Formats: sequence, structure tokens, C-alpha cells
Amino acid sequence: MRISAFAMTELWAAVFLARQSQTEEQRVLNLLDLADPWIPDADFPKAAGSLLADLRRRGRTMTLFDLLIAAAALADSRDADHSRRRRLLRGVVLEAALLP
Repeated sequence: MRISAFAMTELWAAVFLARQSQTEEQRVLNLLDLADPWIPDADFPKAAGSLLADLRRRGRTMTLFDLLIAAAALADSRDADHSRRRRLLRGVVLEAALLP
């Protein structure tokens, strides 16, 4: 399992906001032990920009942080074996942005 740096940031924010931060920290550490981190590369801004443009063409938007997480998921599935998954995921992201 891979997890983006952006999603990890949200997990750590939850730790720092938790009333029982030591318990939450252990939960996050346990999860991260099972995951490989995904760190954006130089092509990432282009992928995120493309997704943002698609959303704006549809008259929609999402928070920047949610956009970065979605774009990271798309960018992490760039090879040919994942092209169907990438199209499906992009469709899910765009449809989710249509929700009220």
C-alpha cells in the first residue's frame, strides 16, 4: 500500500489535534509501517494542474489539500498497467466534486 505525503500530513494533523495524542500517534505509526510513502516528483504539478483545470471546466472545485491528495493518487498510478484504474479514479474525483 502507498500513501501520499499529503495524506500523511492529514494523519499527523489528527495526532496533534487528538486529546489522546499518544494513542493516535501509535495508530498512525502502525498504519505507516504498512505503507510506502509517495513523495511528489517534478511531474506532479502538471498532473495536479490538469485535474484542477478539469474541475474548473465543470464549474467545480475542491479544497487545495483534497486536490493534492487526489492528484497524488492519480500520479501514483501512471504506468500502463494502471491506465484503467487511473481513468476510473479520475472519474471518481470529478464526480465527487459534483456532490453538494
